[in-house]
Amino acid sequence: MLSEFFARVRHEAILSLTGLRESVVSIAERANRQVQIVKLHAQSSSIVDQLNTHFVALGAVLAEQLPTEPSRRHALFLSEPAPPLGQRLQKTQQHIQRLRRELRHLTHQITEIETETLTDTLLRIHRDLTSRGGAVERVVLQPGSPAMGKTTPEFERATRTRLIAVCRGPALLTAFDHLTLAPGDVVLLIGSRRSLSEAISTVSGPAKASL
Repeated sequence: MLSEFFARVRHEAILSLTGLRESVVSIAERANRQVQIVKLHAQSSSIVDQLNTHFVALGAVLAEQLPTEPSRRHALFLSEPAPPLGQRLQKTQQHIQRLRRELRHLTHQITEIETETLTDTLLRIHRDLTSRGGAVERVVLQPGSPAMGKTTPEFERATRTRLIAVCRGPALLTAFDHLTLAPGDVVLLIGSRRSLSEAISTVSGPAKASL
């Protein structure tokens, strides 16, 4: 009996240490991602400043070359730029294109890291809910769904779920009280498994019964 007790205590201690280690690693990973995001945003801001500097310099050069008489100004736009000016414009254009490519690359990196962070957060929420008999579900609202035109509080009362976010086109909307649901919305729900199952069968398709 005593040996079984110590074995159980040892098993619980191992589980606690494993959970603690996983928590520490998870916190370290989140902190590292946040540091990466801050650095990437700083680099992006620097590139935007460089782009603005190039545009201002380019505008100043063009202003210097622009005649005051309207007729000569029109003729200048129709003609090829002088060799020194043309070379400078071409060089500036190359710099701007290079900076834009770098900015797109940084934006892509930031999006990837933020997506990883969001995925990890949702997985942790899902694990916590699962251990307590809950879950997270994604539902696409089809035309004719009884959820159409409902506000967030009305939807939550009718489905006994918690609406935490709405994807509408490219935008991610938080579920504020004034938000009205529309066809094509992708809603993220939290609730008990039974409530979610009933909500999915009710709101994902054409109306069979009103909410």
